[in-house]
Amino acid sequence: MVANHIGGSRQLPLSSTRGVVALAMFLTIFGACQAGAQTTPQAADDTAMFAAYLTDPAFAQAWSFYRAGDYAKAYDLFLALLREQPDNEGINMAVALCARKTGRLSQASLAYERILTSKPGNLRARAELGRVYLELKQYSLARECFEAVIKAKPGDEV
Repeated sequence: MVANHIGGSRQLPLSSTRGVVALAMFLTIFGACQAGAQTTPQAADDTAMFAAYLTDPAFAQAWSFYRAGDYAKAYDLFLALLREQPDNEGINMAVALCARKTGRLSQASLAYERILTSKPGNLRARAELGRVYLELKQYSLARECFEAVIKAKPGDEV
């Protein structure tokens, strides 16, 4: 249920493409509102997520390029790390974030899928995968991801 502009509410038509787009927009807006309420930008939130990995000098260097907005350079460096550690959740997440920022949507979806293969309960990866599917116009897959995240009733981790 969502509130409309006059205080009522209505059921979203999730079976339609329009419903998927509306749901994605809600999730995006909700995320933007949460980020706006905080004093730190999304990259700072992501830095907290990667804190354990930042002790690795190669990861820290790649992350510094990401933070500076050089997503292509960061992607190349993270991809080199991924070749050495293909099952590393943090590196896969970083590759996916950079891939999406540089328009490599297929590579982003593959990285999120690798994460979800080993950690199916990773709601951040599932929500981000839904966003990628939406950008790829794979609406039914996007809907599955978003519905799974909503069903799990996520907290602040998404």
